[in-house]
Amino acid sequence: MITLVLAALFVVGVTSLVGLIPHASAHRVRWHTGLIFGSVSMIGERAPLTHFAGGARHTSSRTKEKAR
Repeated sequence: MITLVLAALFVVGVTSLVGLIPHASAHRVRWHTGLIFGSVSMIGERAPLTHFAGGARHTSSRTKEKAR
């Protein structure tokens, strides 16, 4: 499963970079905005936000089945 997720992320990343080339060469890329957006997104992805969900942690259905 992890291999599929990593493969999908790789494909999305390569596709994005290939699509970026013509826009960057035409000077239509706002690098500063993109770097800020990407940085904040990565920080938000790693932040422990359990206190916003009332302390509940996300568990997959597989984890719930094992707990029974």
